[in-house]
Amino acid sequence: MSPNKQQFSNDELQSSTNSDLEARAAALALEERELDLEIKIDTEFLTVEHSYPDFDITMHSFICSSKSDTLTLNEHVSSKWLSKEDLQSLDWAAADLPIVEKLIRN
Repeated sequence: MSPNKQQFSNDELQSSTNSDLEARAAALALEERELDLEIKIDTEFLTVEHSYPDFDITMHSFICSSKSDTLTLNEHVSSKWLSKEDLQSLDWAAADLPIVEKLIRN
């Protein structure tokens, strides 16, 4: 994957001992710390399975809400709030494209 591609904020967790729900909760907690933002998952959105040349990814996406729209980028290089109409203006990573397409359709 090219380092210049846009991608949704995400955290990888690999665990053989945690349940799927525990792993997702841990990923959310990590994302909250990285963005200094309290996030509430409203609903599951789409799970994407994608194979890159050197790794496979299963990515769970969610529709979330927060009381604040102010992010502190503790780990991320940049961020953008976009309307769904503007999502196609970015060059997205391949694994993120199904999520972008579904956001635009809904």
